[in-house]
Amino acid sequence: AYSKDAKVIQMPELPDVALESVDFDPVSVFWENQQNSEEHVFRASLNGLLKVVLFFLAVNALIIIPYNVFVVGAFMSSGANLAGPSQTMAGLLLGIVNQQISAQVYNQAYFAGFKKKDRFDTFIFVLNTVVQFFNTWISLGVTAWAVIGKEGGRMSLFQPLADAGNIGLE
Repeated sequence: AYSKDAKVIQMPELPDVALESVDFDPVSVFWENQQNSEEHVFRASLNGLLKVVLFFLAVNALIIIPYNVFVVGAFMSSGANLAGPSQTMAGLLLGIVNQQISAQVYNQAYFAGFKKKDRFDTFIFVLNTVVQFFNTWISLGVTAWAVIGKEGGRMSLFQPLADAGNIGLE
């Protein structure tokens, strides 16, 4: 039974509530994340970014770069090439690894606790763009290593790249 006597029923302190106009639809709101502060979302986003970067670096150092060196290394001598299965394996491996990286990006965006879907989508878009940019440059680096090192099989990191003859642009 209700009583005005506070000793019978303890009523919790309720925070002040305010209404404001919004510029988004209810379906674009992650209602389960409304309790997250901006600081929490920022920290979780940075934490997720760090996890994706570490995953990207580990996968590239342990799988992608060594296999790319194996695949591209066959072209270090003139006229040499790899058979179809090696190329197929490289394509499958790259596809699986890129899918795993994309899944990591999505998971980190989901667990960052964004309140609205537009920020969630922006996080995924920007992080995927950055990952693909660096992924492309790593592949180009391995290819440049093979092309420049074609003559002697070795390449000095300090060798100037300004000589167009070194990269087949003569």
